[in-house]
This record gives sequence, structure tokens and C-alpha cells, in this order.
Amino acid sequence: MKKKKENIEGNIINVNVNSGSKKEGKFSKILNFSEEVANWIADAKWHRILKVYIVVAVFLATILGGFFLYKIANDEDAMHQAALNIANSKKEEDARDFIVTPRIQHDLQLLTYTLNADRAFLFELHNGKKNTSGLPFRFADMTYEEVNEDRKVDKIAMQFQNIPLTLYKYPHYLQKQKIIIGTVEEIEKIDYDFAEHIKECGGVYLGMIYISSNGIPLGFLCVSYHNLNNVPDISQIEAKLKEHDKALTQLLDLQLVMDKVQ
Repeated sequence: MKKKKENIEGNIINVNVNSGSKKEGKFSKILNFSEEVANWIADAKWHRILKVYIVVAVFLATILGGFFLYKIANDEDAMHQAALNIANSKKEEDARDFIVTPRIQHDLQLLTYTLNADRAFLFELHNGKKNTSGLPFRFADMTYEEVNEDRKVDKIAMQFQNIPLTLYKYPHYLQKQKIIIGTVEEIEKIDYDFAEHIKECGGVYLGMIYISSNGIPLGFLCVSYHNLNNVPDISQIEAKLKEHDKALTQLLDLQLVMDKVQ
């Protein structure tokens, strides 16, 4: 009986020792590996260590160099695009200043004296604002005006800047009918507020034509009279407005203008 007890106790002791040795074995492997690496470094010749350092340095330099080259290339593309935008903007400004403006001024002056009008002017449309959902408002500026200097007619263009078209009915009517010609009293039936502005500026008779290019509204070309005795036949006014409408369309469409410049 004593022998059996000793064997059992001996077995129990053996089991405990074995499980502990497994835990120590995992940890000892890590320690052994660390020691091996440390020993390799300690025993390695200097040129081997130098080679390792060189390989690591080249690898890091390649990564960093690639990153900086990529960044520089992107920056160069951005700078190139910015330079192109500035150049195109300058071309557009030059086209307005040196091509479009002189010709429109000449056309309006010619229209004024050909039709014996007191004033010829051009409204250009633009979108200056949007509501909170992004729906744009349309505005009109009187960008060009020529007056009959023989009659000492004053210019009024500065009074008609950033005019919100939502306040008037005539733009919608003009977009549909394309042309309006008549007395202030006749225009009152279309748009009372607009007719009142014409009166305030001394007008008694007005002709307007809608200008567009490929379905895009560009503006309105107008002539006005301060005296009914100076008004020519309505057919003559209509013909001249349509004639100048074609010429102005070529000048107010940016793409058409830039195609000619380039």
C-alpha cells in the first residue's frame, strides 16, 4: 500500500513539472530568439551590419522619394492648371475689352442714329444669387448704352444694375414673343412697373428684342424715343432690331468669341 501511494504522488509531481516546463518553453523560445539576434549582431562583422543599414536606408529613401515625387507631380499639375485658368481668364477679359465692347458700342451708336432714336441700350442677363436650395435668381445689367448726343440725352445705365427679373413680367413675355415694339401705354398692358421706369427716363416709345444663343438667354436689345414725332415705321424698327440681334449674338456668346480669338 505504501508503494502505490508513493507512485501516485510521484505521478502527480511529474505532471506538475511537465505542464510548468511547457509554459517556460514558450517564453524561453522568445528569449532564445532574442539572444540569437543579439549574438548575431555581436558576432557579425562590421561590413555585414553596414550592408543591413544600407539596405534599410535605401528602402526608406525609395519610399520617401516616391512620396515626394508624387506630391511634386501633383503640385505641378495643380500649378499648371491654375496657370491655364489665369491665362484663359485673361483671354476672356481681353476679348471683352478689346473685341466685344468696341463692336457693341459701335453697333448701338449706329442703331441710335439709323433709327433716329434717343437711346439704344443692351441688357445682359446673369445669375448673381441662389436661394437656399440652390435655385438661381436671374438678374439683368444695362451693360452698354449709346445716346443721341445731338439731343443732349443723358445716360441712365448706372441706374439699371443688378435688376432682379423676378420683379417684372416683361422678361417672360419677351422670351415667348421675342420682340416688343410700342408706346409706353401699350407696354403698360404687359408690365406696368417696367413702363413706369421708361416714363421716368423720358421714354414714350420702346422697341425690345430677345437675344439668345443655342437656347441660352443672353439679354435684351432696346431702343427708346422721347418724342413720338421721331419714331419711324414699326417695320423698320423691327428689321433693324433683328439685324443687330444676329450681330450681338456672335459677340455675347463667350464660346463663339473665344473660337474667333483662338
